[in-house]
Order: sequence, then C-alpha cells, then structure tokens
Amino acid sequence: GGGGGGGGADDNTPYLFLVNGQYRTAEEVTREAARAVKDAERAAAAAEEAAEEAELCEREAWEAERLANELLEEAERQKSASDERKAMAAATVRAGMNGGAPPPTPLYV
Repeated sequence: GGGGGGGGADDNTPYLFLVNGQYRTAEEVTREAARAVKDAERAAAAAEEAAEEAELCEREAWEAERLANELLEEAERQKSASDERKAMAAATVRAGMNGGAPPPTPLYV
C-alpha cells in the first residue's frame, strides 16, 4: 500500500488568492473582508448620524428664520402704530393751538 500518491504535501498548503498583486490565504481574505464590512458599517452609521444632524440644523435654521420674520413683522406693526399715534398727537396739538376750532380760513381782500 503506497499511501496517497504524494498528495499529502498539497493538503497542508492553504489555498491562495491573488489580492492586489499579493498572495493571501483564505483566512486572511475572510478576515480582511470582515474588517472591510465593519468599516463600511461604521462609515454608514457615521453618515446617517451626520445626515440627521444636518436635518436638525436645517430645522433649527428654518425655525430661527421664521422667528426672525415674526419679530420683523411685529416691529413693523409697532412702528406703523407708533407713526399713527404720532400723527394723531400732532393733529391734537394743532387742534389745541386753535382752541379746538378748525384752522382759520385765510381772508383775501
């Protein structure tokens, strides 16, 4: 009985993959692939977090803009109300100078 025809040496040699010009064992390739998958998952999680943060910032900016517009409108309302009060006060003062009577009509001779 011969015993396998010299195949024993080949059985112990790990199967090699050619990766970027370098020989890698199946175990190394699997390990590197698993690491690459983990890295990709981490990157995806980070990107998702960044997107959520960007969305939050956008919402906050939109809210700030809305608030600024409301304040601006309120300021304009108060200004126009103030202008009206000033005009009424000026009219009251003018009327008061004439003793409440309408302004005198000029006489032409």
